[in-house]
Amino acid sequence: MARSGRVLVLLLVAGLVGVYWYFTNGGMTARARPMGWEAGVARWLLTASVPRAARERKNPLTSDANSAHLDAGQALYKQKCEVCHAHDGGGHTETSGGQYPPPPDLRSVDVQKLTDGELFYFIRNGIRNTAMPGWYLSDQQTWQLVAYVRALPKGVQRTEATLQTADGGYTGSAACRRN
Repeated sequence: MARSGRVLVLLLVAGLVGVYWYFTNGGMTARARPMGWEAGVARWLLTASVPRAARERKNPLTSDANSAHLDAGQALYKQKCEVCHAHDGGGHTETSGGQYPPPPDLRSVDVQKLTDGELFYFIRNGIRNTAMPGWYLSDQQTWQLVAYVRALPKGVQRTEATLQTADGGYTGSAACRRN
């Protein structure tokens, strides 16, 4: 075997040993932050998993601040999403504290740059190997949720009907609320 072949085999073995060590020493726990490469691969796989036709879909519903669709989306969000994503979309709740990957901040640039079709696809189908379920909602309800998620960065005012907790809708622990 040529010298370059031995070096390649040695590097491959060292890489496999490193990966084995990572996995067998707590690298796959929900409480540990993933390494950059792991998070990058996961994001790439997630984006690549959305079919082009789904990615290109546009929300047919109006989502202006006075829209009945936005109000309906808000009610659905409280019912289906708030327990993990929090009332403000920030993802800091008692439920989400032990999830890996943690629920994303729905107001973030990374989420908001997704197309309407991608958001629809993830709400409808869920995301494998995460706590994100696929919801059996009608197309209209799913689009209403997409509209509400789009409005979260703008600080959507919550209607009285959706506020049912004494502290303004917060559902998480006190420790998460401080973050």
